[in-house]
Amino acid sequence: MKRVLVGAPCFKTIVDSEARRTGSQRNGSRCMALLWGLCLVIVVGCDHTPVRTRAGRIITDSASTINNRAESRNPGIAQTPQQPEWRWRVRVPPRLALGLASGDSAQEFGNVLGAVRLRSGAIAVGDAARRQIRIFDEHGRFLRASGRRGEGPGEFLRMDWMGRCGEDTLFVHDVAMGKMIVLDPEGQYVRDTRIRAYRRGIRPYGFACDARGEFAVIGRPEADEPVPEGPHRPLSGVSVSDHRGGVISTIGKFPGEDRYRYPRSDMPHPFGAVLSVAIHQGRVYVGLGSAFEVGVFHANGELDTLLRWGGDPIPMTEEILVAAAEADLDKVRGVVVGDAFENRRRSWYRMTLPQTLPVYDRLVADVTGNLWIRQRVDGVGNTIWIVFSNKHEYLGEVMGLPSRFDITDVGDDYVLGFLRGEFRAAADEVLLFDLTRSP
Repeated sequence: MKRVLVGAPCFKTIVDSEARRTGSQRNGSRCMALLWGLCLVIVVGCDHTPVRTRAGRIITDSASTINNRAESRNPGIAQTPQQPEWRWRVRVPPRLALGLASGDSAQEFGNVLGAVRLRSGAIAVGDAARRQIRIFDEHGRFLRASGRRGEGPGEFLRMDWMGRCGEDTLFVHDVAMGKMIVLDPEGQYVRDTRIRAYRRGIRPYGFACDARGEFAVIGRPEADEPVPEGPHRPLSGVSVSDHRGGVISTIGKFPGEDRYRYPRSDMPHPFGAVLSVAIHQGRVYVGLGSAFEVGVFHANGELDTLLRWGGDPIPMTEEILVAAAEADLDKVRGVVVGDAFENRRRSWYRMTLPQTLPVYDRLVADVTGNLWIRQRVDGVGNTIWIVFSNKHEYLGEVMGLPSRFDITDVGDDYVLGFLRGEFRAAADEVLLFDLTRSP
């Protein structure tokens, strides 16, 4: 049986109201959804020219595009210049490295989900595997740990996000308990809260937070009807909430993460794009990951600017599939055995694949509102980081960062993040770099 490869869903959308309302009506009742309510979605501009491959047929498709014309009739377009004004660079080696094979158990991380720098210079690291927040001083010396498995105050069941919100407050989301645990700069428990998605009944699926303590929240993907086996990309709502959990505004609905429906489960597509957000002082950045484009929205849901930069999508190939499948199978070999192992292998090689790989997968807003974007550069997962200023100017690529580095905190003169251990024996590493820029 031939395996059919298809392009990522075409999400170039024109959003229009059901009725052409007057200006006063439009101000009184804004369109908050991209698919229902008072909004109609028209899918346009899709090219479906088939191309033959060894594995079967690739159906080409145009890249996903954000275009919310119901909220802004004439959004600005920020294009990249040929030569950026500044050259951004981090100093190598890093100023601080945590998690290396040092024999110090406090520096052995099982699953880092975030790291932030506090005003004192200390580093707080969230470890989901050990259900702890560990705090180190500016020289890397271990100070204290907080948290353990449990459902009581300051305890965790399943940590899935950590960030600094406000000037120095730590927020840790526990997806199993459906709440945020708030900690002070010492890692001590303060309170619990629930950061809500755009409407009741929808759980949060992703977060970003800024120094004002406001959250950009991605709601759990929603499918309107039963999904057949294969790839699909349900919509997710994006909203803004305060640090107490109250919804301030709704930005809209967007294509969420690419997923794959199996006979008995529904999982993120291993080669799919994801919806990502960042926030800074009332400005919300929304990225679909499937085009060289990020939307900049006001907190009231109005599209202000489209950030665009040049590049060529990376085509999906048989070599990329084989490399990813065999790497996954190597990780579980000896742990998953028998029929379960063979079923896992078959699921990889029977999978319907996208025509091209995602363009980027992470957005981070730094302390001054510059937007950092992690962009894929090849078929094996290597990445770079590029930056747009808070005035929507392209500032260029950040030189010196290791590939696949996940940035979690950027200050005026530093970049903090982690590298994921690629094999079972490899531990995650938290790295702090000095940041410089020059003409």
